[in-house]
Amino acid sequence: MLLRIKQQGLDIVPRILIVKRLLPDAVGATCNQRLEKVYGTEHSHILRVPFRTKKGILRKWISRIEVWPYLETFTEVRLSFMLILSSHTGNWRRIIGSSKPFSHCRFMHSKKLIFLVCIFLQCTIAHALEKTKYPNSDIYWKNFEEKYHFSCQFTAYLYAMNHTDFIILVHSRRLLEARTLLDSVRSLLISSLFVPPCWHHIHT
Repeated sequence: MLLRIKQQGLDIVPRILIVKRLLPDAVGATCNQRLEKVYGTEHSHILRVPFRTKKGILRKWISRIEVWPYLETFTEVRLSFMLILSSHTGNWRRIIGSSKPFSHCRFMHSKKLIFLVCIFLQCTIAHALEKTKYPNSDIYWKNFEEKYHFSCQFTAYLYAMNHTDFIILVHSRRLLEARTLLDSVRSLLISSLFVPPCWHHIHT
């Protein structure tokens, strides 16, 4: 990336911060490190923030399906760390959410940054669409609500998608089938986020 930027005549140094959850009790991995440099890079780091409860830090790993109660405090702590880092590296210009939970964090994060007069682009990566993973989850979502919390997941994804500047699609097959990029986005959103009677798509 640095070489391509230089070849294009740009005099900038990109800095990438990957925010993940901290797992204090992790063994045999680096998930228990607060800050880690990305291997083979010069200006990319991983910042890990723990999930918190009223009793303190959540030390164990939990499925992404169960992370929703912790996202608000996670976002608050993450924002504090990022603001501290930005005082040394400059403001963040792009914020990317790579899954439904963290797309929702990006959405909550952006609302707070707007009040701080930070100018940035927001992005959502459309790859964790539950209908493609769990067949008929849109029709029978109530049957799986207790285990998978589909109503919460679909709602959060709708919020994230409607508060983003651009969407990265990783469904290459659907992208090729669609006549235009807009058709592809509509296909993904309508087919994957049609959840009666939780949500009903009435206008494109």
